[in-house]
Amino acid sequence: LIKEDAKTIRTSYIASPAEEEGSKVLTETTLINKDTKRTRTYAPSPTEDFVAKHAVALGYSIGGVMKKPDGCNLWRNASHTKANVRPKDAKELPASFYDLHLNETLHRYRTVELPKYNQLLREFVVNNNDPTNKEGGRFDVRRRIREDGDYSVCDSLELHPDGLEGLFPSGALSKVEGNAGAGYVEPMLPPFRHPDLCFVDNIEENYKGEFVLNMGFMVHDFAAMCRTLKPHSRLVFVDIGASLDIHKNLGMQNPGFYVTELYEKFGFPFDHVYAYEIKKKDPNRVYSMLPQKLKAAYHWYNVGVNASFDSPNNPFLMLAETYTEDDYIVVKMDIDTATIEVPMVKLLLGEGKGSDNEDERLRQLRQKIPKIVDAFYFEHHIHMMQMDSYWQKTARGTILDSFRLFTGLRKLGIAAHSWV
Repeated sequence: LIKEDAKTIRTSYIASPAEEEGSKVLTETTLINKDTKRTRTYAPSPTEDFVAKHAVALGYSIGGVMKKPDGCNLWRNASHTKANVRPKDAKELPASFYDLHLNETLHRYRTVELPKYNQLLREFVVNNNDPTNKEGGRFDVRRRIREDGDYSVCDSLELHPDGLEGLFPSGALSKVEGNAGAGYVEPMLPPFRHPDLCFVDNIEENYKGEFVLNMGFMVHDFAAMCRTLKPHSRLVFVDIGASLDIHKNLGMQNPGFYVTELYEKFGFPFDHVYAYEIKKKDPNRVYSMLPQKLKAAYHWYNVGVNASFDSPNNPFLMLAETYTEDDYIVVKMDIDTATIEVPMVKLLLGEGKGSDNEDERLRQLRQKIPKIVDAFYFEHHIHMMQMDSYWQKTARGTILDSFRLFTGLRKLGIAAHSWV
């Protein structure tokens, strides 16, 4: 199963036990944007493909106050050299689940490939011959593309001579090709966090350590993203739930700043950062907490987000009115309020509905949303054993629901990542 080339397993619908319950898991598809003739494809890794296919059999459709499935059964099995044993409460599984290749792929990905990727990510430095550095400015791939007249600068963003395929020879990565050529991404697998979380005895005691809040499980293909930018593309980050002092009491970096610094490191300095936060903050304190390099781009909105598309407090309306598919737009949403988050995600999926009074202009703007957002970070609160102590009051849905949500976004060409 795992040794097959990813291209050979690109089927449309994946038959699964889920179909018996009136549902389907679609982990690969090819869509054509009729307006731009742009092909959007999502190719899940063989491992993700297998897990999605057998999500119901693995117990991932279970969810509720009294039933919280184990999101770590795959990773714990993969830590052993023997074939898999049936996860607790799982239904009958195909013989391929007990194949050692599944174990070997997950084990190598977690213990070898992912740590090496993060090491190279930390060590990455801009070429000292970059002319933007000589001018004292920030490294900006768009400027290099304009000055060089080609995309050779994108090659310098590769972390390995053979790209991310060379760093992850196990074939564990999935691939998104769409809005801005997202390239390779981490496989969408529970617990939708760093897999090292599955090897902690007491999760609550290690909350601020390198487990629950560790963002090192996310994989970004900056070289692929770079190759699809236009010289005039605007770089935009929308932070929905932008509490600047979150995690400060734990001595950790603000998650939103992690995103802006990572992108800037690879030559993607944001031109605009739109930050929405409902908790009232002193503007002077907000300003004092901002990194100096972000102050020129930062827009602070101390208001709650409204999921109604025609509301002036819906960030997606502002994006649709202001930006185009040529721009690179990143959205992070973490407000722990399902009644707002779910409708917002539906807008991003193109499933949202307009108001009864929606006119043609608003309808066209609403339909534009899935086409202009390129990357999306979202913490989906579901019923899962590993996060039960944190999400007791906010959990909605199942692990299978998360598969459908994130896979649905990725097949639209959006590089969707689970957030922390």
